[in-house]
Amino acid sequence: MTERKIKALGRDRQIEAAKAKPLSSSSASGAYERAKLVWRMASGNDAEFYEEFLDFETLSDPEKCYVEQEVNGRNQELNHTVARQLLTQSLKKNQYYPIIVKKHHDGRYEVLDGSRRTMSAIELRKGLRAFVTTANVLGTDAKALARDIQNNGKELSLYEFGEELLRVKLSECMNQKQLAVHYSTSERKISDAIKAAEVPASIVGLFSSVNDISIPEFKALHKLCYSIGDEERANSISKIANDVRAEVIAYTNECSIYPESIVILRMLERAFEANVLLPVKAEKPKPVSLKDFDDVKKYARFVRSDRKVTIELSRINPAKIDAILESIKKELD
Repeated sequence: MTERKIKALGRDRQIEAAKAKPLSSSSASGAYERAKLVWRMASGNDAEFYEEFLDFETLSDPEKCYVEQEVNGRNQELNHTVARQLLTQSLKKNQYYPIIVKKHHDGRYEVLDGSRRTMSAIELRKGLRAFVTTANVLGTDAKALARDIQNNGKELSLYEFGEELLRVKLSECMNQKQLAVHYSTSERKISDAIKAAEVPASIVGLFSSVNDISIPEFKALHKLCYSIGDEERANSISKIANDVRAEVIAYTNECSIYPESIVILRMLERAFEANVLLPVKAEKPKPVSLKDFDDVKKYARFVRSDRKVTIELSRINPAKIDAILESIKKELD
């Protein structure tokens, strides 16, 4: 009798490993069937994934293997060597998780999850273990599947999550509150992610890894970029990014005690200050004294701005305050 083992892998998932009978007398004894993964899609349909080994030739050929960024969710322009340095070092020793792949009718493989591992494997000129399905997994199911895997493993960066939110916001006409409900997260995180994704890619690309940019740093970058008018923004930012890129390359060849993200943010602040006429903050109006008193805690003064006048009275006799208020009231009648 065939021995079967079931191992839970997470929500609505299970992997089945079945010891097979020898295929023939020439087959090695104790041969094993490929592991099978049954995954329930967001639509409620089940899809079967079988373990398969994709060699270097297949992974490196864009005609045979590709990534659809809108489905996968990761920004492939930011999927560069430096950002994957630790992953590549780990992959030299072992592959801990198979990539998740959809095989189309034309024989092409679409990487639903594992684009970073795929690029690292290509650099190392090695193949990868993959769970492959031939089921007709629709785009919405594929996106949900990739998101589910990433939530159980390495999440998308704030920037990549924001890019996904902007796509969904546009296609589904959702506001931030609806997006927060849809993704089961806070409106604050939705707002932070969208603001991060609105920072131009040419600016984000200056950093070695998008994961190293903190939320306060994304907010500072957003403020810098949107301090420029809409008509001039694209050209000005392109010039600034090119100018700072040379400075970043020089910096990476030096040793520094400061984190890279802080150093690059300071470079950008200087570049924006030099190249863009940033709006000058209006000077805060100062209080004007109505009468000087010997007691520093006793004062009568007012502060005038464009639209309002604030009168401040401290330690003044209550009878005098009533008289002042009555006088103002009469003037307004």
